Amino acid sequence: LGPSRAIFVSQVPETVSYEEMFDAVGAFGNLESIKMIPDKHHAFVNYIDAGSAFALMTSCGGELILHGKPSPMTWARTRPVPRDLYAAIRSGATRNLYVANVPESLSEQGLFALFGRFGELESIRLVPRKLAAFVNYVSVSCAIRAKDAMHFKHPNPKDCNGLLTEVALKPLLINFTSAQQN
Repeated sequence: LGPSRAIFVSQVPETVSYEEMFDAVGAFGNLESIKMIPDKHHAFVNYIDAGSAFALMTSCGGELILHGKPSPMTWARTRPVPRDLYAAIRSGATRNLYVANVPESLSEQGLFALFGRFGELESIRLVPRKLAAFVNYVSVSCAIRAKDAMHFKHPNPKDCNGLLTEVALKPLLINFTSAQQN
């Protein structure tokens, strides 16, 4: 199998988090998604373009070092980036969201409940003094779904597994951001 925008990573230590995987591969280009399968000790890394995947493979000599152990990489098969997703990415969509007007009573756990229904989350970082949060998904398409569904909406206690004490007074304001900003 020749170069593509997708890379298969084997022998991934079971304790490697999504955040650590994104840190290891994110500097090489825009990622569409990462799918980790911890019980099988492997992951699939999908970039937007093949040049980014090629840069990762050549820079790292075909293996990532994760938790001090080598994880070999090989080319993988993948479908082309859907036209609408590619257009959204070219217009600024990322897998990272900046959320403003987060109610004071909403905890990180409540944010996981609120945003987790749109897809698998990498991480959430609450910035209480700014009434904001950074919500990071494992794929761009999940972030797009969340932004489309939640931008300018008032979070409701039932959407947060009861972890919000009242209906928010201000609507959430959501924008795409880069991983470097959070």
